[in-house]
Amino acid sequence: MGLPTGVVGPEIAKATPNNIGLPLGDPVRILTPKTTLLFFSLLLCAAATLSADEILMVRPIDVCNSSTLVCGDPTEQLFSQATLDIFAQAGITINFLSWGQVNAPASDYTSLNSLGAFLPLDALNPFQSDSLDVIKLWFLPQVSSCAGQSGTVYGCTQLGGNNAAVTAATFSFDSGLGRIDTIAHELGHDLGLPDCTLCDADNLEAAGSFRDIPLSVNDIYPDGADYDQLTAAQIQTADSSAFLTQSSQTDAPEPGTLLLALSGVLGLWLRARRTKAA
Repeated sequence: MGLPTGVVGPEIAKATPNNIGLPLGDPVRILTPKTTLLFFSLLLCAAATLSADEILMVRPIDVCNSSTLVCGDPTEQLFSQATLDIFAQAGITINFLSWGQVNAPASDYTSLNSLGAFLPLDALNPFQSDSLDVIKLWFLPQVSSCAGQSGTVYGCTQLGGNNAAVTAATFSFDSGLGRIDTIAHELGHDLGLPDCTLCDADNLEAAGSFRDIPLSVNDIYPDGADYDQLTAAQIQTADSSAFLTQSSQTDAPEPGTLLLALSGVLGLWLRARRTKAA
């Protein structure tokens, strides 16, 4: 609730100068030791590029009723694999941080209808030092109304905010199988994706009243039943969220890939040397 060109034959009539003044097809002049080293250095730099994935940091906080001590998610379920698989479509990695827990009266969380609905919970947040781009994911025992809607509420999130709420009903759904995509659905709201009433039931942000709920990660797009899809427009919106941070991890090339590339370059260089000696 709550983005060829045509084929030419092998015959070459005449070598054509290129924009650096070397005739094409002349390996002796092109593959000098210096140019070979330069080529391989450029290959290494290209292979060790920054990861394309962006990261959304999420702080899970279990809320327990201070009177009954009933908690929203006492077993600390996150359906993390489902959430990761869903947002992989957008090149977004979800980084779940360590858990927190707070006690709160029901009046602090059962009615989430106004812009300041999360302020009472924010005041109890045990991670006040978290940066503003960390999403606070509150697990609540129950929510009776969200944005003026009542009934069974599985989640409630303010669009584009850094709070999201998921209720205990999410985990008891379907005899305990759970709504494994509800956390992703709510985080999508934080990333700027509203509920859509006109989209297909296999869309992640389809309203909960008609969205197809995957029974396992095997039904999440692009696998199985292709549930929880994101459109190109939704991916673009999500990717532009200010809550995303760029990964600083580099994707180091596989050793076998580097060895193959090096062998190819050295082979061409040795061939050029033999051609020059002949």
